[in-house]
Amino acid sequence: EVIEMKTKMDKIIIFFATIFFLSGHAAYSATAFILPQLDPSQTDGIFKTLAADLAFRPVQPASSYGLWGFSVGLTTISTSTSQSSAIANNGTSNIYGGDVSLGVGIPFGIAIEAGLLPTLSISGTNYNRFGIDGKWTFSDVLLDKPFLDASFRLMYTNAGASDTQPLNGGTVNVNYNTNINAEYFTVSKPLLFLNPYISYGLISQSSSLSGTGTSSLFNGNFSPGTTSVSSSSSSGWFQLGLQFKVLMFSAAAEYDNLFGSDSYALRLALTF
Repeated sequence: EVIEMKTKMDKIIIFFATIFFLSGHAAYSATAFILPQLDPSQTDGIFKTLAADLAFRPVQPASSYGLWGFSVGLTTISTSTSQSSAIANNGTSNIYGGDVSLGVGIPFGIAIEAGLLPTLSISGTNYNRFGIDGKWTFSDVLLDKPFLDASFRLMYTNAGASDTQPLNGGTVNVNYNTNINAEYFTVSKPLLFLNPYISYGLISQSSSLSGTGTSSLFNGNFSPGTTSVSSSSSSGWFQLGLQFKVLMFSAAAEYDNLFGSDSYALRLALTF
């Protein structure tokens, strides 16, 4: 029994180590896009596309984790660049993201869910991302035998990216930062090994993009001397997902539409 338990623990440790390795080297495996000199008409699409990709999503149904239950896994995200000509014109039809994610159940149907991508440097681009939400599965508290699981979430994300790139014979230091907030409802229906879910709510972003150096990131249609621009916007957030779970292993796939962009997420996890 001791040997069997040690074997199980070794497998769990290997799984966690793989999760942390993949979060840095697979989730952001795509080559970083290089921005052209920007026109005012292009910045709105950049802000919305990046916010859609970076917004934290737990990729989990409404169902509770149970008291002190928890889940840890890897999430990968792919987001269309169709509304951002500055990104798409460089041959990048999708941008990619991801994180190591954790969920913990506490009393009264409440859970804390978080995703972290520590600062990483990939192909000269530095990435960082942290997201967290509070989830309340109110169907467990307010209903005796609920037909559907129902939850409400409040989410916050802080993320950034920076790099130095060549531009028009010079170089420019690009820095992007964003703060994202959301609130949304989710309903799900556990069915043996499957748990389909659907969500809707509101999401908002407040972001900045700057470029300094021997070349200007912003063209002559901006005010002379412009080195940074900012944006704030809101949209609806629709999610449709399906979780497959056997024993302590789970896999979930999710479609999201937010800020006018289509986004897809996959999460592989261990649940205890």
